[in-house]
Amino acid sequence: YAFGNDFKALHRAEYVRSIGARFTIHDCETAWDESVDGDVTVTVDTTYKVQGNNSNKMVIAAGASAADILATDDITEVDISTCDKVEIFIRSTVALDAGDIQLLLDDTASCASPVESIDIPATVANTSTTHTITLADPSGDTAIISVGIKLITDKGAMTLYVDRIRAVNSNQKKYEDLSADQWDVVKGSSPTFKLVGSGLSVVGGDNEIRLSGYAAPDIMSDETTDCEIDPAYVIAATTGRLLTAHAKSRQLSIVDREALGEKWLERAEKIKPYLSVDYAMNTKWV
Repeated sequence: YAFGNDFKALHRAEYVRSIGARFTIHDCETAWDESVDGDVTVTVDTTYKVQGNNSNKMVIAAGASAADILATDDITEVDISTCDKVEIFIRSTVALDAGDIQLLLDDTASCASPVESIDIPATVANTSTTHTITLADPSGDTAIISVGIKLITDKGAMTLYVDRIRAVNSNQKKYEDLSADQWDVVKGSSPTFKLVGSGLSVVGGDNEIRLSGYAAPDIMSDETTDCEIDPAYVIAATTGRLLTAHAKSRQLSIVDREALGEKWLERAEKIKPYLSVDYAMNTKWV
């Protein structure tokens, strides 16, 4: 599984042992038909799904435009105000950037005035993905009766598969650690996380995995970059190097520049040990 390039090392992998409170918004076993855009054909499909027998397959013609609501479906009223996240299975024949499409939830028919307009995160083309997304204002989500998909950015002709939309309370999820021999990192330009040994049978085919690890500090490439290490070290090291580099410069009037520079560098060296990281056991480098 791809997990991004921000990590330099992983030291912990956890899977969800129990979900806690969850409410099914739509199981996508039947084709959405409350309202369907004229450039969209909705059917059920058995090829790509995460649960049950079917997913909804939305064939979107090139005529579909930004801001079109592709399809909606009416559902039995559901109160999801005790939840904070929504999960949705998505597969697209074209790559989607974050916010190219939205999931709509509404307490009025046909998602006429959505109480939730939720940006779907970036999705790799032809890759089945379950997204977990934060609800904007769960307190108002007490009587959801309509669910929909909205096109925000015109992507041309494409096919979209949608399955299992549900609301969850992320605070009630219980995580269990995978042992170090149940997972590994496959190194490369695009590193992947791999379940090995009994890992797959423990996690199951439809579950969430939480990774913990280490990232390298951002390089300060301009004045707007936040410093992700102790600024006292940066100030001391920079001041010391500037002073010693210009120790013999006639354009500066600082007395004993070299000696002063050495003091700043000594200060930086005293701070440096506190910047080191004690890596956890079972750390695996990317």
